[in-house]
Amino acid sequence: MDKPVRVAVIGATGMMGQIRLGQLQEDPRSEVVMVLGRDVRRLREAVPDEAVRLATELEQVLVKDVEAVVVSTCNVFHYEQVKAALEAGKHVLCEYPLVDDLAQYDELVALARKKGVVLHHGLTVRAESLHRTMKAALSRLGEPRAAYYRYYGGAKWYIDPALRGDVFCGLHIHFMDQFIDLFGQPSGIAAHGIEKDRQVSATVMMQWTSGLVGTIEFAMGFADKPEYMGTIVTTDGWCGFSADPEMHVTVDRGDERTIITPPPDTSKAEDTRSFLDEVLGAGGPLSDLDTGRRAIELCLECSRQLR
Repeated sequence: MDKPVRVAVIGATGMMGQIRLGQLQEDPRSEVVMVLGRDVRRLREAVPDEAVRLATELEQVLVKDVEAVVVSTCNVFHYEQVKAALEAGKHVLCEYPLVDDLAQYDELVALARKKGVVLHHGLTVRAESLHRTMKAALSRLGEPRAAYYRYYGGAKWYIDPALRGDVFCGLHIHFMDQFIDLFGQPSGIAAHGIEKDRQVSATVMMQWTSGLVGTIEFAMGFADKPEYMGTIVTTDGWCGFSADPEMHVTVDRGDERTIITPPPDTSKAEDTRSFLDEVLGAGGPLSDLDTGRRAIELCLECSRQLR
């Protein structure tokens, strides 16, 4: 490597923007040269290094000396920002969901190929430490019969459709893609939900030809302290996770019960590294574009059913 990849981060003051920013600054293969946000003061507080240029307009990051762009903004802004970066010939990492429209998804994939640049869908959920721990436990527990995952959270921006976009792409894609990783592509799917007074609650049921049924409940705007739990029942026992009091996985084989503490999560760091690998021709993505498309397609089928 002669020179590090010169990167601009869009949404650098948000949680994911801060995470990506730190990871890129720690990796010798990349150099953050610019950050974009709406508030210059907050940007400088987030990035005190004066060698990093500040921008408040999208066009400012699409300059010649920026080679790659990281999009860490709210979901509804992804399409416009990713498309502009690709058209300018930049490699792009975008947080999941990339978009919540299949035509837009295909358009961006085709545009990246036409421009000869990397489009990286930052779908990190299969690499999460908790998911990997559950997957390892499940591999020793026989055939799955039922699965139930639940998350009830607080009033973050996900409760605002004007920022979140499609409810299932914004919320359920996380668990749905994990279920696909565990059990394969489902043979059927059903959904119901309601959104009112800055509260959103929706349930997805997935079915497989084996007879397995998976249920995902996701709600935002209800709890100050998130409730995060899941259980998978198999022919030989069950495994489940809970964050009470700290995140742990329980594996129960009937006559034996084991408690496992998942190792620290490295999924986002792995994803950032895999993006740089792609840009430098040193490896593939953590989650490929076809995987991301299939997950979004299922989410949009849920929304179609609600309509």
